[in-house]
Amino acid sequence: MKYTRWIPIFTFLFLCSFAVAAQDAEFLDGFNEKRLQLNRSGMSVLGSWAVGNMAVGAVGYYNSTGSTKYFHQMNFFWNSVNLAIAGFAYYGSLEGNALGLSLAETIKEQNSIEKILLFNAGLDIGYMATGLYLRERSFNSSKNQELFKGYGESLILQGGFLLLFDGIMFYAQNKHQGKLLEVLDNVTLSHHGVGLIYNF
Repeated sequence: MKYTRWIPIFTFLFLCSFAVAAQDAEFLDGFNEKRLQLNRSGMSVLGSWAVGNMAVGAVGYYNSTGSTKYFHQMNFFWNSVNLAIAGFAYYGSLEGNALGLSLAETIKEQNSIEKILLFNAGLDIGYMATGLYLRERSFNSSKNQELFKGYGESLILQGGFLLLFDGIMFYAQNKHQGKLLEVLDNVTLSHHGVGLIYNF
């Protein structure tokens, strides 16, 4: 009988721990869904840029001559790839399951997308450098001068846009990660194990 007075206390503690666990799961689900939503928004922008460039490129190619013709041709080819990438990535973010990921899995997914964006930014700089090389080569080439100039200027434009795009996407994802870091600040390590600190 003397132990029955502890039943309400143990019940209260159990319900509190259950509520905290549910709150953690709800936060992680929302955090991961927001990451996927940012990806969908980004792919919508990239897809719109691609469609616009393909339309202008197709019209420009048939209505221009010289280096401008090759400029529009490269824009069309380049953005057909961009459109495919945007389409697959957008579909992947729709199919991605934001529910049920653990804290470790959430951190891994968040770090992965940020690393991809930084890697892409490096590629973008390479595209621009290649464009500058082709444009410079056009000044000293008697053969394919207009092609080098048109392709070079296209790569500079497309690389510049992608660098801006990846930079903005990285900033948005990195800022989003800050919400997760706030949760990690409440994780404590000791010789007793791992624990979470909650301030009420």
